[in-house]
Amino acid sequence: MCYTATVGEKVSPFFEKMVLGEAKMKSQIHTGCGIRRMELMRYLLLQTSLVRGGVKPAEILTVNHCYCASDPERTGSVFHSQTSSNLPSSDNFTEGFCILQGEVLRRLGLPWKTLRHRDHGSLTIFYDPQLLAETLAVPAVQKYLRRNGYSDCETLDQWLARLAERFETESFPHEVGLFLGYPLKDVVGFISARARHTHQGSWRVYGRKEPSLQLMDRYRRARQLAETIVSQVEDWDQCVQKISSIKSLI
Repeated sequence: MCYTATVGEKVSPFFEKMVLGEAKMKSQIHTGCGIRRMELMRYLLLQTSLVRGGVKPAEILTVNHCYCASDPERTGSVFHSQTSSNLPSSDNFTEGFCILQGEVLRRLGLPWKTLRHRDHGSLTIFYDPQLLAETLAVPAVQKYLRRNGYSDCETLDQWLARLAERFETESFPHEVGLFLGYPLKDVVGFISARARHTHQGSWRVYGRKEPSLQLMDRYRRARQLAETIVSQVEDWDQCVQKISSIKSLI
């Protein structure tokens, strides 16, 4: 639901169940740069639908390289992205970007930032600035993060830059779950591994189940609604408009 990955990529068990479903969908929807542009945009719109709809503060996607400016013969999976605080421009793109990505990301219209860049692809966060800032401003969340490597972060750009630094030095810093809107108790419970989880759903739940299950159900309903919209509404602008209103419909 929140994270897509290249098939076969090693990821945290915290996200494993979500990764498998998204990777399967991703492998079915495209085969390389020959994909139609609209299919690519609709796929990315769906994966970021809960962010656009104001339901989640952020989503992360592993997006593969499929085009290299220095090597036109290189092919692979379709999308990728690069750091931007607003919308991407040609100056934001480096070697390895799909030739379609500039247009696709401009039309998607969501802020995004690369968390980790690799030869085969990059891990990218798409986010709602206001909602993410509110999420990180929650006293308990902020207190935990400041004790764990984010002590000098004040602005949203600083929080994201530090998260990117963590991804460069660690295989998978699990505090990213807080940026993605998962409950603090569940993220901390998973990281500490001192208690058995009380429920296994879209993520592992620790402690009281009810708040987490309610949030899990909210995310599930929003995703189902987004899937219906993307599959039924052909006009791009109407599709984006309807996706933007899903928060009021769940």
